[in-house]
Amino acid sequence: MRRIICTLICVAFSGFSLYAADSSNMDLVGSLNTGDRPRAVFVRGDYAYLADSDSGLRIVDISVSSSPVFKGHCAVSNDALGIYVSGDYAYIAGGDNGLSIFDISNPASPSKTSSFVGSEFYDVCVEGDYAYIADGASGLRVLNISNLFLPVEFGHYNTPGSARGVQVKGGYAYVADCTSGLRVVDISNPTLPVEVGYYDTAGESRGIAISGTYAYIADYTNGLRVIDISNPLAPSEVGHYTGSYQPQNIFVLENYAYLASYEKGVRVVNISTPSAMTESGYYDTDGYVYDVYALGNYVYAADDYMGLDIFNFLLSSPLYFIRGYVRTFSGEAVSGVTVTLFKDGIPADAKAVNLAGYYEFINLEPGNYTVRPSKENFEFSPAEISTQTLSGDIKTADFAARQYSRGELTLVGGAKGYVMPLKGEKLKIVLNSEITGAVDIKIYTLSGELVWGKTIAVSPGVNDDTWNCKNTGGGGVASGIYLVYANGAGFDVKKKAAIIR
Repeated sequence: MRRIICTLICVAFSGFSLYAADSSNMDLVGSLNTGDRPRAVFVRGDYAYLADSDSGLRIVDISVSSSPVFKGHCAVSNDALGIYVSGDYAYIAGGDNGLSIFDISNPASPSKTSSFVGSEFYDVCVEGDYAYIADGASGLRVLNISNLFLPVEFGHYNTPGSARGVQVKGGYAYVADCTSGLRVVDISNPTLPVEVGYYDTAGESRGIAISGTYAYIADYTNGLRVIDISNPLAPSEVGHYTGSYQPQNIFVLENYAYLASYEKGVRVVNISTPSAMTESGYYDTDGYVYDVYALGNYVYAADDYMGLDIFNFLLSSPLYFIRGYVRTFSGEAVSGVTVTLFKDGIPADAKAVNLAGYYEFINLEPGNYTVRPSKENFEFSPAEISTQTLSGDIKTADFAARQYSRGELTLVGGAKGYVMPLKGEKLKIVLNSEITGAVDIKIYTLSGELVWGKTIAVSPGVNDDTWNCKNTGGGGVASGIYLVYANGAGFDVKKKAAIIR
């Protein structure tokens, strides 16, 4: 926290003030006083989710970074200290109030789904059907959340110190255990977690981030510690930076570690060489920063009495996101869809959409990207979305989904359900085959005259072809109802199609 004795000229606008700042390579672009004391922040899409002490869950719209605004709120009965967001739910570690789970599918009106009574819940990390809790003096707790309305404890390991932060990767929970440093707990059997390795940082390990084969520890009394966890059974320190000032928590993105440095604001350390780390930027706020989250060029800080601060880190490489929804043509969310991200034609990542059909790929460097959805017995429009040399965020990479039953012939008309060839529309013929083979397609008038035919090779799954509404001689057919026959490879069916000129 800055202690500057000088005359300041403050200009209030858009919810924050401009003031003389003690900073380097960081600009304050927006701020919002929550009215309480936010202790943790998690960012996804256009929203920042705050664990706001006695006020519980606060959701802030950050779509305009310079003008963050309140979106939604839901109270808890005690301190909200840590937060994790997964799918349509936010999980808040609330001290002796335990774990609270909130439905955030409507950010303007979040609602509490359930809770689990705890003793000293500081932090939470969610992976699959389990929530991993840093439970202070009680160590690590594992809750089964497969039924979000009734979380139950599955496992527990009492660490030797006081568990303050937790991250999960590759079958292990990594616990920032205060005066007992880093503890590595095997969670391959969630009912019986067991410690397999540790490294004592000799200070107070309060926060942790995992990136690659390193664990980055926010050690309150000994700065930033970098621990090699390539062998979880024998973690070892490979670097440290002690000029980071009382770090409470940490977030790692690309080559930088962002430290929530309590009364020294936000500090940014270049970690590209762990053995020779240097500070690359900082912003000394007016409050006490407890948590930090980085996304692209922006840094979000939970700044105690000051609320939510949003900074632009000037040295970070430009990073962007691609996000969107998968819905039916009538606008309903489609679950169970996997969206694959390709970079330069090579698969780079894959995400399952949440219950609202939402997906996102964040922190993308400039490049050539394609996103492609997939789900058995479904077809998507468009089939994929590509961008050449990504140079900005893509917020509406949306897909419309249509389901087909196996062994079914489906005819897809134009925009209005019938085909208007003079507007460039064609009849789409979809065959959802159960086997590999050949299907004869023949189209007749109602009087029985054959106007067009083709043999289509099919394989198991959705296959399609088109008819351009022309006869075998290349002439356009007249308006009317036509019969489409499919025969072969298990098909023996006919459907009607309407053509209007």
